[in-house]
Amino acid sequence: MPQEARKPSSRSTAEIRRDQLLEIARRVIETEGVEALRPTRVAELAGCTRPLIYQYFPRREDIFIAITEELYTALDAGVSVDTQAGVVGSAARGDVGPAREVLARLWEHIDAKGPAALILRSTPEISSDFRAYLERIRESHEKRWLRGFFELGMDEPRAELMLEMFITTMKVLALQHLAGRIDRETAIERHLETIGGLLQNAAGTTASGA
Repeated sequence: MPQEARKPSSRSTAEIRRDQLLEIARRVIETEGVEALRPTRVAELAGCTRPLIYQYFPRREDIFIAITEELYTALDAGVSVDTQAGVVGSAARGDVGPAREVLARLWEHIDAKGPAALILRSTPEISSDFRAYLERIRESHEKRWLRGFFELGMDEPRAELMLEMFITTMKVLALQHLAGRIDRETAIERHLETIGGLLQNAAGTTASGA
């Protein structure tokens, strides 16, 4: 009887190696800080040469982008665009169901990958190239959330400030979770309280000023 053919791996050696390097990079960001993340440091921890790092990530910014991109890809894979677009309006009306769904998906990613992506997203000043990347992310992903603030009557500067507050709050909670100070469910509940309170207050302020 012929031996059964071995099924090929769904992931190539290069993909596995790339993921390993990103895991090391995320750990450096979380434990040593963004500025410590350099190809030399990743190569040292990975036990490989710098040319190998450059083979996967020609620029340091490419590591930053890859880590951040994972967060948005994971969110889109788990939550529909329509649900994401309705998060702000629903929370402002007191319905945090959609926000809970979005946060649960984000926390799945944080539990799996750590808070490095949130740290990077909150550090646009890393470089001009990374700042330009975040501008593209704003157009492709975050604009759907900003529209919710616009629908509440906010102007663009205020809407952007609110979005940054929510992202920063999640980063702080994720770092507390990483340090073992709070569990995942507590982090989600605290973020929902923050979102609900800020949005309901903003909606009321906008309505009274109309």
